Amino acid sequence: MAIGPGGDGKVRSVQSFNENIAPEIKNADAEAWTKAFRDKFPFDFYAAGFRTIFEYVQLAVTKAGSLDVTKIAFAMEGLEHKDFLGYDSVMRKDDHQIIGAYFVGVFKKGVKYDSEKTGFGWGTESTILAKDLMQPTTCKMNRPS
Repeated sequence: MAIGPGGDGKVRSVQSFNENIAPEIKNADAEAWTKAFRDKFPFDFYAAGFRTIFEYVQLAVTKAGSLDVTKIAFAMEGLEHKDFLGYDSVMRKDDHQIIGAYFVGVFKKGVKYDSEKTGFGWGTESTILAKDLMQPTTCKMNRPS
């Protein structure tokens, strides 16, 4: 980790996930998953957003009742889902973007899960919910007929 002690309480990052959010919000299931990952692998887990993507695909396949990609794509539009941490997210119809919560993390000592065994990790300074992030888009996605 290139930041080190000089970044304690000074470095901030907008994040879709960090390993300390689950214990901060007391989400026992997500924290257990994080702990199991850390027990098995020697690196930090930052990819919870990828899990959400696959959950949306699964939901859309079920809704479409088919493996036809066009039916799945249309089934995704407007889907709503609670993400790995339990926050609301939505698949925006206009451009198939997943809109979910974001977090402002501050790099500091004293968090449950440190980053790269440095003794410093990400603590959440603020949470921005999906409903507050939804903005109009100018995307003109080409759709199959």
